[in-house]
Amino acid sequence: SSSGTSASTGSKDVAQPVRLYQLVGEGLPDRFPPPRTLAARMDSLPPPLTSFIGRDELADGGRLLSGTRLLTLTGPGGTGKTRLALELAREASDDFPDGVSFVPLDAIRDPELVPSAITTALGLGEGSASAGGPTARLVDYLRDRSMLLVLDNFEQVVEGASVVADLLRSAARTKVIATSRIP
Repeated sequence: SSSGTSASTGSKDVAQPVRLYQLVGEGLPDRFPPPRTLAARMDSLPPPLTSFIGRDELADGGRLLSGTRLLTLTGPGGTGKTRLALELAREASDDFPDGVSFVPLDAIRDPELVPSAITTALGLGEGSASAGGPTARLVDYLRDRSMLLVLDNFEQVVEGASVVADLLRSAARTKVIATSRIP
């Protein structure tokens, strides 16, 4: 017999929801863990507008990301830093069971707002002052999670780098890709 259910897959090769079927036969296992779906993960990468043409930078970036917890992509505006960061995050997403999150910083000029921008991107809401503020909520949230954060346009709030350093010290399985026009 078979039963059909709809699910959105987290596979890199399936962008739309697909119908899954499970065949059940005598003597075969019929219990499996639920499929990994986009709904089960915190993934907030914007969809690509164009296909990504393979670049040596993607392979190099992947190797760098596997060996470090903070990867900063620098260069002049319009050189593809954001596009490369997003593609690196997509390629590495299977390594982060708790998901990947895109944090746009282009509208922020005050470095003190970096923690709030990250909490918003993660869907953590404002919280209360008694919760210790956005940085404390971030540390609590990320402490036991394996996540990748893509911090885009970090040059505008580079003085907020201490927040990122605190997060990386406190959340050992979190990694960050930052894009910036300045090192």
